[in-house]
Amino acid sequence: LNNLERKKYNIEFNLDGLLRGDTLTRQQANQIKLNNGVLTRNEWRILENLNEVDDEYGDEYFVSQQIRPIKTVYAERHLAE
Repeated sequence: LNNLERKKYNIEFNLDGLLRGDTLTRQQANQIKLNNGVLTRNEWRILENLNEVDDEYGDEYFVSQQIRPIKTVYAERHLAE
């Protein structure tokens, strides 16, 4: 590219398709991200070349309530006594 073309165009090499891995491993990794609030349902669907869902939760981040700081468990137990 000449200098004018370099200002106009950006070339990027995306190797994600080559690094995707098998379906099961990819879905397990995405499930972990979804459960930890790193990925939304729509982001997951985009990664899998699927249409986004058009509901109120498609772009929401979720976290599991089962994992929380241990000090909150002790505090709740102390309040219950």
